Amino acid sequence: MFMEIELSDNQGNTESINVLRGNIQTELNLGNTVLVKLLQPGVMYEANGQWKTVVDFMNEWKDKPVSFRSNLVPIKDCEVQFEYSNDMFFTGPRLYQKNKMCVGLLSKLKSVADKNTDR
Repeated sequence: MFMEIELSDNQGNTESINVLRGNIQTELNLGNTVLVKLLQPGVMYEANGQWKTVVDFMNEWKDKPVSFRSNLVPIKDCEVQFEYSNDMFFTGPRLYQKNKMCVGLLSKLKSVADKNTDR
């Protein structure tokens, strides 16, 4: 019986992409489909002496049963199945209440009443 396997990467560097590539290919060789959750959307990796982006990596899997989910907004053509997900939905709805960095960012925002809306 074949399954959809979920893999993830949270480092987004050349070494982790090479490991992820191998894991994806292993699952494909077993006849499984793969959902890759990229937890670090700013992936940059080196291949053949050139720096590549996350979209380059995703496009390696064109026409194969591999799909991707991440909080990135591709700025060039993405040729595979891709779903956008906000970080909040990876970590839960209380991200901006419990995560110290997010609480700090949220505290810097002005309320609607404090904004100048006379423009």
